[in-house]
Amino acid sequence: MTEAKAIFITGAAAGIGAETARLFARNGWRVGASDVNEAALAALQRECGGERLSVHVADVRDRAAVASALREFTSLAGGRLDALFANAGVLFMGPDETITAAQKDLLVDVNVKGVIHAIDAAFPVLARTPGAHVVAMASTSAEYGSPQHAVYSTTKFFVRGLTEALNIEYREHGIQVSAIYVAYVQTGMV
Repeated sequence: MTEAKAIFITGAAAGIGAETARLFARNGWRVGASDVNEAALAALQRECGGERLSVHVADVRDRAAVASALREFTSLAGGRLDALFANAGVLFMGPDETITAAQKDLLVDVNVKGVIHAIDAAFPVLARTPGAHVVAMASTSAEYGSPQHAVYSTTKFFVRGLTEALNIEYREHGIQVSAIYVAYVQTGMV
């Protein structure tokens, strides 16, 4: 019997992350759902079923927590990781002078460092899984500097650059890396 394919999703408690988790669980994948919102993850697990979806509470800003969550999930998934969806993100909109220093730090910590932490933690298992993929959530804000989104847009430019570079670097490991560029989506984030 073939082991089910496995995907680990950061920011899985709501919005695009939760919908992605539902989609992959419905299609027979083993899903590792990670987020800081434990209650929302538990509700998602009840909805999708514990046999398909496991919960891994972790803050993407914490490198060790992300690595621990990924180890836990890949252990449950038979040591494989077919896909990583680095989806966790935050957004603050408005003129740059109205975005506080704490909000700007959070944008960088979640949208930049969180993506790095997830990819770094996942790499060893992805490299051992034939045909593995990394997908990171970017934004159409990565295509040009967006007014009212200056720091957010900058973080998504980072995701764009990182995924383009890693797609070249990771070829030798058989890992495809890409980013998703979306405009506004009707989620709680917006």
